[in-house]
Amino acid sequence: MPLEAIQMSSCPSRTTSRGRTRPFLCLRLPPDVTEVRNAVLAAEERLGQTDWPAQTLGLVALVLAEALNNVVEHALAGRSAGRIDLSLYFTDARLHCRIRDDGAPMPEGAIPVTTRPDLTQETQDLPEGGFGWFLIRELADEVAYTRRRGENQLDILFDPARLTDHMSD
Repeated sequence: MPLEAIQMSSCPSRTTSRGRTRPFLCLRLPPDVTEVRNAVLAAEERLGQTDWPAQTLGLVALVLAEALNNVVEHALAGRSAGRIDLSLYFTDARLHCRIRDDGAPMPEGAIPVTTRPDLTQETQDLPEGGFGWFLIRELADEVAYTRRRGENQLDILFDPARLTDHMSD
């Protein structure tokens, strides 16, 4: 099943303090790294219609790529069948990204605890992985994980002002 835009009427709305909000973008994709790339490009293109700076959109795309690739490589590892849903909402001035999948739960039922990688080592001594969750937490305003009824849900919120400040650090 290739990447598809889900009918907006079937996209889950989100209840906020201001009422129900429909997604800005809603995609369903299979567990495939090529489809993850296509989904990230589609999200970046759709977000390009906003007034967010291109550099900010690039950081959002980087986080989405990390999170979606984690789903493919870990939650849905080795499965050709599986479902990943990506929904983007604007809540006040923040972007809310919701990723749902029907894969395996996160180890210990929580987002892995990570620390800032030590980049002072020689390149060949750096670990191959372990940077993704640090990067996601560093760039996102909030990150939350839940598991309900056999489904993983990852919520990532971005504040454009915080991302802009992050680029100037």
